[in-house]
Amino acid sequence: FMRNVMFISMVIGVVFYYLLPAAPPRLLALHGHDLGFVDTVFGGNTAVRYAQPSRIVNEYAAIPSFHFGWILMTAMAVRANTRARALRGASALLVVLMSWAIVASANHFFIDMALGGVVIAVSWRIAGRFVSAETLAASNEDATRTTTPWPANPLTAAGANEIGPRPVVIREESEPDRRAA
Repeated sequence: FMRNVMFISMVIGVVFYYLLPAAPPRLLALHGHDLGFVDTVFGGNTAVRYAQPSRIVNEYAAIPSFHFGWILMTAMAVRANTRARALRGASALLVVLMSWAIVASANHFFIDMALGGVVIAVSWRIAGRFVSAETLAASNEDATRTTTPWPANPLTAAGANEIGPRPVVIREESEPDRRAA
């Protein structure tokens, strides 16, 4: 499920990057808009080199922010799959730390992060539509314990405002089917 969310979000992101190329705050001075942002990666006395060839680095891919969106997606997956408060808290802390890091390094504005979150929410919803009736039926037939086959929406209570697919509770078998014997 999460692989599908990531793939769908990448497709949406590529469309954004192609139709709406946006410079990150650290590059605005190069375009005549010096708002005081400092390039903490390449500015000053740093000697940083990208591992990728320059042909595939897109400096104008600030909207949506996948630095934020994908860490948010990871936190949503952790929240959906554990009840452990420590893990949930750690995943939420990572979202906060990433938010700070991308703003402090002048890589994104807050609106870029918000749009990254929206892209993940939309991708989560679309990915939920790919679950077929056959998959649900097979899950119900093969189950021996109560579980959910994919993460429920961690942001809302189960119900009408759900972003992802509704979780299917697989019933425990009470006794074996004797008709087949």
